[in-house]
Amino acid sequence: MRPAGHLVKRITLSMSAAPGLLHNSDGYHRDDPQFSGSVTTREYLVGDVVGSSGTKKTNNPFEALTSIYYHNTLDQITMSILITGGASQVGSVIAQLLKDADQNVIIGSRSGRVPQGFESVKLDWMDDSTFQNPFKISGVEINSVYLLLPPGYVDPSENIKQFIDIAASNGVKRFVLLSGSAVEKDAEFGISKVWKYLDEKKLDYFALRPTWFIDNFLEFHGKDIREHDEFKSVMPNAKIPLISVADIGQVALKVFLSDKNERTDQRIIGPELVTYDQVADILTEVLGRKITHKVVTQEELTDHYSKALGWPLNYAQFLVQAEQYVDAGSEERWWGNPENIDGKETVREWAKRNKINFAPASKV
Repeated sequence: MRPAGHLVKRITLSMSAAPGLLHNSDGYHRDDPQFSGSVTTREYLVGDVVGSSGTKKTNNPFEALTSIYYHNTLDQITMSILITGGASQVGSVIAQLLKDADQNVIIGSRSGRVPQGFESVKLDWMDDSTFQNPFKISGVEINSVYLLLPPGYVDPSENIKQFIDIAASNGVKRFVLLSGSAVEKDAEFGISKVWKYLDEKKLDYFALRPTWFIDNFLEFHGKDIREHDEFKSVMPNAKIPLISVADIGQVALKVFLSDKNERTDQRIIGPELVTYDQVADILTEVLGRKITHKVVTQEELTDHYSKALGWPLNYAQFLVQAEQYVDAGSEERWWGNPENIDGKETVREWAKRNKINFAPASKV
């Protein structure tokens, strides 16, 4: 797989040949029925172009081509990685890690909210007229895509599958999907349907399967902690190997940069099992004020997620149901599995790193 950020040259080849094989400057032969014997002009990406305008005889032993004319119309193309989901938690981390690794990154965003210093393109999962936009950027060739399903929608899989088809037809070679530890490929969840589609299409893909994010204490509960020194859940008993987004990003970085991934999915878990009461105790110690984990009813939490976070009611219900599964042990069961990828950052380390983000507004 050609790395993102690598400059290649786009060249127009004019050929006078019988139907058969294309021979380019890399010595690569390709069957192409479009060459009909008359002069045909078509664009190809090639590696190191030898020469400029003029005629170059091929070394094709089949002599399907008599000559290739290198036209004086060379454009530099930057191979790039598309991060969908705008300034999402995981996407932002992956984008920065890729940039630090000298990869060119494009952010696909519905709202235009993207991390500072990145090029962006309009991409709205609910508007298929935007699906071609990433592939129309001048001088950019997308070769890999990070797929994040839009929050607030229980099953947007048909939209995502449509985009995958468009991306593959535009030369995307690898897809990295953010899934979840409890999600299975053959289930009926929206993520599962996308995962299964990637598999059925025999695309180069990898499904990241993290457990619950430590970072959701900021994303979902940050306002309550800052303003009321508490956070709510329906999980009095759950033990969870909470994972940091930073650790997920490191796994994704390796997946994107590997020439070939030996697996197509892997669970990513945190380095310790903790309850939400223990998280409250850790936050209390790190923040220097009492933080309480408040266990509420299913109805109360659904109402809270819907009103406080602005989520559609059915999506809030979906997440509360997921919490109930976690309280029954759905995340704890992955602990100790040797096939997991184990993260490094503990809840305490994460809390210290994000301490300023929990400060009451009057003290920031």
